[in-house]
Amino acid sequence: MVKAKASMMGISEEAAREEFLRDIPIGRFAQPHEIAPLIAFLASERNSYISGTTIGIDGGATRTA
Repeated sequence: MVKAKASMMGISEEAAREEFLRDIPIGRFAQPHEIAPLIAFLASERNSYISGTTIGIDGGATRTA
């Protein structure tokens, strides 16, 4: 995504990365170990009662106003 944004906007990858980070309240990109537990849970039978929901795991980027 960073490379695509940089190419599309005609800016450096570092500048594109900074653009993305401005929209993430936590101020950093996620690490795989922060995402993997949710994926494992959703892929397991333990989630059998979850239906039709969105789970935001984005460092607060989709915060509500």
